[in-house]
Amino acid sequence: MQRGTFPFFVAAVVALIVFLAAATYVIGHVSQARIRTIEIEKVRDLETFYSEIEYTLAAVITENAPVPRIDLTAFPDNWLDLDGSPRRSRLFLKSILPLALLSNAEIADDRQRLIAMQDELASGKSLSKRDLSWLGDQVVQYRVDPTTLDDDPETTIGALLPRVDGVPVSLVLAQAAIESGWGSSRFAHEGNALFGQWTFNGEGMVPEGGQRHDTNRVAAFPELLSSVEAYMLNLNSHDAYAGLRDLRASQRAAGGSLDGYALATKLTAYSEKDDAYVASLQTLMNQHDLTALRDAALVPDGPVYTLNP
Repeated sequence: MQRGTFPFFVAAVVALIVFLAAATYVIGHVSQARIRTIEIEKVRDLETFYSEIEYTLAAVITENAPVPRIDLTAFPDNWLDLDGSPRRSRLFLKSILPLALLSNAEIADDRQRLIAMQDELASGKSLSKRDLSWLGDQVVQYRVDPTTLDDDPETTIGALLPRVDGVPVSLVLAQAAIESGWGSSRFAHEGNALFGQWTFNGEGMVPEGGQRHDTNRVAAFPELLSSVEAYMLNLNSHDAYAGLRDLRASQRAAGGSLDGYALATKLTAYSEKDDAYVASLQTLMNQHDLTALRDAALVPDGPVYTLNP
């Protein structure tokens, strides 16, 4: 479970921004495709659905098959019946992978907008008021110190680009599996919380051994996708993960794919287990061949499946 704290007002603002951004992204992107809402009552229903649309991790890994746009909003109510079986881990990875890619796609859109603005400035053009306002919103969302920017758009974009970037799905899946116990934790079921993120405003879920009056609680989310988005924003904005962002920027500069296995070494601050936590992430990546998903991509067009247990 993540350690480290940040002020209540920042947590509240960040949570609101994540929720609004998620809603805006879904409306803006899903409206361009067919939306299919499907009721998933039991695990078997979920497995049957994946079979019907011919979605398998093997095809994604070995055939570079595109990943369907699946938004599983919560785990089926009999998820805990799966215990620690390979069936559970396989189904968990298949379910969280599309969410990781959807969240990364949202970030990629914002990153491309920043790069386009950077190109405009380089060509001698000025940014519109709308673009400048959007830049200001990103500074708040990604917790950039405004005193370092001097109201200069070029400086602002330069400060944002290392933060506004995706997280390798191998790392997302490994952390989600460990932090949520493959979706079996109370927090995953009561609050769609996959990554053990804390909140300090008195809202959220009381951890085991805690008291109802404690303000330190585990953050809850309206759906699983919001949990993934909040986790990525946390890695992209919290001072504790500056090392991860620096290494990721170096990987970008080198021109290859982002390396989740290497980035995991910068997550000692995420858990009190420090280096042992990193080792557990990397072991899980190896056991489940998660680095083979580095080039996984969403189906570019087609239906968006919203699965509601």
